[in-house]
Amino acid sequence: MKDGTSYRFDAIYLALGCKVRSQLAEAVGARCYEDGYVTVDEHQQTSIHGMYATGDAVNALNQIAIGFGQAAIAASHAHRELAPSRLDLQISLLNEHENTRLIGMSAA
Repeated sequence: MKDGTSYRFDAIYLALGCKVRSQLAEAVGARCYEDGYVTVDEHQQTSIHGMYATGDAVNALNQIAIGFGQAAIAASHAHRELAPSRLDLQISLLNEHENTRLIGMSAA
């Protein structure tokens, strides 16, 4: 410090601030808190089925690592949600083809 005082810290975090940009989510009807953050469930899914929000758009610790973690949670959930639809489609296409017989299948 200018006066010669010194301090010791175990960690220092910079606070840059965050401006919530949730206008698009609000415009399509997703629920948001009064401060603008998009409301999400434990899978990062908004009030609109199939729509996810992560990072600075949701109320959490505004750090890149947190945003990446939220994105991984959302992507995993979206993948699980879509998988049965794709599987059903593949089975129907196989059944429609006259030279194909479905012998067996297992799901992970």
